[in-house]
Amino acid sequence: MESEYETEALTAEPQEAPSEPPRVLSPVGRQALLGLAAVLAAMAGLLLVGMLEAGWQAANPWGFAQLIPAIENPPEDAEPVRARPVPIENFADQAAQRDEIISLGGDEEAFAMLGLSRTETVYFVGPSFDTLEGALASGRMPVPGEPEVLAGDLARLDRFTMDGSEFTVVGYLKPGTGGTTFAYVLPGHARWESLFEEAAGAVRGYLLRDARPVAEVSQETKLEEKVAETQLPGAEWFSPLQRTHPVFAVAALVLLMIVSLGSAVMHTAGLQWLARHTLLGRSMLIRAMAAYPGLWVGVHLVSFAVFYGAMIYSLLQPLVNFHLMAFVTYVFSDGGLGYLGDAYASGNMIAAANATWWNNYVVQTLNYTLMLSLIPLALGFIKTLGSLALVGLIMSPQWTGTAASYAVHAGTLALEIEPYLIACFPVVLWPWWVFQSIRGREWLPGRLRQTLFLFAETAVLTGILLYGAALYEAVTLILLMGG
Repeated sequence: MESEYETEALTAEPQEAPSEPPRVLSPVGRQALLGLAAVLAAMAGLLLVGMLEAGWQAANPWGFAQLIPAIENPPEDAEPVRARPVPIENFADQAAQRDEIISLGGDEEAFAMLGLSRTETVYFVGPSFDTLEGALASGRMPVPGEPEVLAGDLARLDRFTMDGSEFTVVGYLKPGTGGTTFAYVLPGHARWESLFEEAAGAVRGYLLRDARPVAEVSQETKLEEKVAETQLPGAEWFSPLQRTHPVFAVAALVLLMIVSLGSAVMHTAGLQWLARHTLLGRSMLIRAMAAYPGLWVGVHLVSFAVFYGAMIYSLLQPLVNFHLMAFVTYVFSDGGLGYLGDAYASGNMIAAANATWWNNYVVQTLNYTLMLSLIPLALGFIKTLGSLALVGLIMSPQWTGTAASYAVHAGTLALEIEPYLIACFPVVLWPWWVFQSIRGREWLPGRLRQTLFLFAETAVLTGILLYGAALYEAVTLILLMGG
């Protein structure tokens, strides 16, 4: 026989006796507000972490430095530098990967698109080089004219060869030293001029000892657009990423976990409150959540474990994140999500929200989560876990400025991930019902009809929630964060 949902958890609150004051808010309503408060408190915490991080950066003479490609009309205090990559032949494993991809029919472009061609940059720096002494974590300063360099904190080699000259690392820079994370710095000297000529494959750029004056809202977009639009060869060798202190990274990670927990509580209790006070009380989806609380919680636990597990792994393996950032940049500029990048670049918030909603809802949720899961194999949930793992790898808060930006972007995290998990709930419930029917404990035709209703309700609910998330993301990225 077809079993009925358990609805005891959604029954109305008993009426208070007339002599007692009425309740202002039901328990589930208070839980929803508590979840919202946790999200807002964590966002405020991220802002505080960002402020503390800025103070830590200020103690480093290159804490706010930035190395940029040779844009037109650079800031007045920009100091010319030259740059070239460490030859890939210094990295046997990386060179072998390139050769393998080419042997399988790929080419250098495919190798670069995957972020595998990137090697450390060598910067040839003039007068400002001596100021790096205050940024040394260990070792000593190189002697100008000698084959000696300083290494950024993620630079992999202790020595490398470039055009027949072998350079040795004699000092290591602190995390947070601007522009040097994945690089070596060589002091300017006539002996090495020939290695940094255009004929040798070098490119010109600029050093901004303090990029804060050009990071004001009135100028930030202009500078960033100039850098982004630079199509000169070698522009990708200039990276703005610099690692933050581990304390700030861990603090931001914990606060993001609080955002996710608060969002889960807020959405779960909020849906229950709506079920008790609106027509959503007839919702089959909300009744199913109440009838299978273990499954509802399980979807969240597995999803958050994958998401934050990937984030922790990325923190422990920062080069994975570093190379993934290059791939993401490609996807949003020239790849399949180029239309999203174009929508945000237009500055039109509604167009950006519509493009985001199209990708997050129509493509990812309707097509790849719900429709894919009409076959009772929970394929949509597996796909969502893969997406969460990739996003977790990318979102790890290990770069300076990330915590402060997440003070705003955490709102997107709170509004966007939960609809994905709501969509995954019937995707997992449907195979469970099929399994139970095989065991003779469920009536499959009845459960099939209920599944179709569940999927339809889920499609409507997640569509509404994801448009709200898309609108928040578009407004914050374009209006508050300069695009």
